[in-house]
Amino acid sequence: MHGYRVIFKNNIPQSASRLDIVNNKDIVHLTTEGGHKCMDWLVVPGNNENDAISIANRMMKTIWANYLRDCK
Repeated sequence: MHGYRVIFKNNIPQSASRLDIVNNKDIVHLTTEGGHKCMDWLVVPGNNENDAISIANRMMKTIWANYLRDCK
Protein backbone atom coordinates (compact mmCIF):
# COMPACT_ATOMS: atom_id res chain seq x y z
CA MET A 1 0.00 0.00 0.00
CA HIS A 2 0.99 3.57 -0.63
CA GLY A 3 -0.14 6.93 0.68
CA TYR A 4 -2.47 8.98 -1.51
CA ARG A 5 -3.62 12.57 -1.13
CA VAL A 6 -7.29 12.64 -2.05
CA ILE A 7 -8.68 15.99 -3.21
CA PHE A 8 -12.30 16.84 -2.36
CA LYS A 9 -14.95 19.15 -3.79
CA ASN A 10 -18.04 19.70 -1.62
CA ASN A 11 -16.79 16.87 0.64
CA ILE A 12 -16.82 14.39 -2.25
CA PRO A 13 -13.53 12.75 -3.27
CA GLN A 14 -12.55 13.86 -6.77
CA SER A 15 -9.02 12.64 -7.43
CA ALA A 16 -6.00 11.11 -5.73
CA SER A 17 -2.27 11.44 -6.23
CA ARG A 18 0.37 9.12 -4.84
CA LEU A 19 2.76 10.48 -2.23
CA ASP A 20 6.35 9.30 -1.94
CA ILE A 21 6.63 10.55 1.63
CA VAL A 22 3.75 10.94 4.09
CA ASN A 23 4.40 13.56 6.75
CA ASN A 24 2.33 13.14 9.92
CA LYS A 25 1.51 16.86 10.09
CA ASP A 26 0.11 16.82 6.55
CA ILE A 27 -2.59 14.14 6.85
CA VAL A 28 -5.71 16.28 6.55
CA HIS A 29 -6.65 19.83 5.52
CA LEU A 30 -10.02 21.28 6.52
CA THR A 31 -11.44 24.73 5.82
CA THR A 32 -14.56 26.69 6.62
CA GLU A 33 -16.40 28.32 3.74
CA GLY A 34 -19.45 30.44 4.42
CA GLY A 35 -19.80 28.90 7.86
CA HIS A 36 -19.62 25.35 6.49
CA LYS A 37 -16.84 22.89 7.33
CA CYS A 38 -15.20 21.39 4.26
CA MET A 39 -12.58 18.74 3.56
CA ASP A 40 -9.93 20.03 1.15
CA TRP A 41 -7.76 16.93 1.11
CA LEU A 42 -7.07 13.81 3.14
CA VAL A 43 -4.17 11.35 3.00
CA VAL A 44 -5.27 7.71 2.96
CA PRO A 45 -3.61 4.36 2.23
CA GLY A 46 -4.40 2.61 -1.02
CA ASN A 47 -3.17 0.27 -3.73
CA ASN A 48 -4.02 2.72 -6.53
CA GLU A 49 -5.91 5.97 -7.16
CA ASN A 50 -9.34 4.31 -7.37
CA ASP A 51 -8.74 2.36 -4.17
CA ALA A 52 -7.68 5.55 -2.35
CA ILE A 53 -10.79 7.41 -3.54
CA SER A 54 -12.98 4.53 -2.39
CA ILE A 55 -11.31 4.46 1.05
CA ALA A 56 -11.64 8.24 1.38
CA ASN A 57 -15.32 8.05 0.46
CA ARG A 58 -15.95 5.40 3.14
CA MET A 59 -14.07 7.53 5.68
CA MET A 60 -16.24 10.53 4.83
CA LYS A 61 -19.40 8.52 5.44
CA THR A 62 -18.20 7.14 8.78
CA ILE A 63 -15.42 8.93 10.62
CA TRP A 64 -15.99 12.45 9.22
CA ALA A 65 -19.78 12.35 8.66
CA ASN A 66 -20.89 14.19 11.81
CA TYR A 67 -18.12 16.77 11.76
CA LEU A 68 -18.59 17.75 8.11
CA ARG A 69 -22.34 17.26 7.81
CA ASP A 70 -23.09 20.93 7.17
CA CYS A 71 -20.80 21.53 4.15
CA LYS A 72 -22.70 22.54 1.02
